[in-house]
Amino acid sequence: MNCLPRFRSWLRSISRRSRLEAEMDTELRWHFENYVEQLMRDGVSKEDARRRARLELGDIEVQKDKCRDSLGLRVWDEVRSDLRFGMRALVKNRLLTISLLLTLVMGIGISSGVFNCMSALFLRPWIANDRSSYVEIFPRFTMDPTRPMQASVATLEDYLALRGKSRTLDQLAAFSGFSLDLDSDDMSTTVGGLVSDNFFRVYGVKKAKLGRLLQPEDYSKSGTVAVLSEDLWRSHFAADPSIVGKVVRFNEHPVTVVGVVASFPAGSNTAGAWLPYTLATYLGLGDQWTRPGELRWLALSGRLNHGFSRADVASELATLIRQQDVLHHGRISQLIVTDGSGLQTPGEERARWLFGLSSEFYCSFC
Repeated sequence: MNCLPRFRSWLRSISRRSRLEAEMDTELRWHFENYVEQLMRDGVSKEDARRRARLELGDIEVQKDKCRDSLGLRVWDEVRSDLRFGMRALVKNRLLTISLLLTLVMGIGISSGVFNCMSALFLRPWIANDRSSYVEIFPRFTMDPTRPMQASVATLEDYLALRGKSRTLDQLAAFSGFSLDLDSDDMSTTVGGLVSDNFFRVYGVKKAKLGRLLQPEDYSKSGTVAVLSEDLWRSHFAADPSIVGKVVRFNEHPVTVVGVVASFPAGSNTAGAWLPYTLATYLGLGDQWTRPGELRWLALSGRLNHGFSRADVASELATLIRQQDVLHHGRISQLIVTDGSGLQTPGEERARWLFGLSSEFYCSFC
């Protein structure tokens, strides 16, 4: 649709140029013939009059070139001549032409492939749905103001406070990866994910392939449930269509399967099975529930609320985390809000150097 107005404008410019050429030729020839007639009235023969007119007024084609220069029309003639010369040269040297075309095709193709690969790895978040509203949050903290802050993850207490108080975020989900032992003879393992109940909503998963997703009621002490990934369901459970409701053993503990979800991109938060984060102690993964404000174990990701930007989120969360710091003597925290791409992830200075961009330039560019 956008090409049509440009094409029409191009046609109008060609038509206008043709009219100017015709008017210019008519006017120059009129002046030439008029001067010849004037000389003939003064008694000069016709041949001498035309010769004197050419000497005094100049050749018509030369004058037309000067007029084209003044009107800016000569550039198009030169471009057209250069294109014609180039085409003739290419047709004449066919082997060279083929070599040049192959070089261009290979060069453009390789460059495009490398850029697409780098874009997928570093420039875009590893999610499929609505990247513009996605955010990842990276905590940093120190207990000594004289020492630099350390990159870390969030405590359960901080997560619950941020989720409950934030107005700029529509959703704030938590994730903690762990090694999940499967109940099998070969003692196979996979990556498990302890997640909040809104984890799937953040990554755009609205319903399960089989069964259901995690619900808020699953986060009670009796909610020993799990949602399997489609890959794990097919590879380890032979795509059993009646898997929902069955009890399996994870880390030697019985867990009820409540659903299976189709594969979806979740960046570094991808897992073979997702369980409520309230099962951390049950699965023997630590005493997070006895020290909710001290142990750091949750990665944070979320979605922007309508009408807010990532800068708004960063400003609000800076205030909220300072309020949390008051509850922990000597703690100084900072929350870095990114779009989830590898290039904005803290600690990826080598990736930014690879692209020739400083972190400040990239953030201002985005």
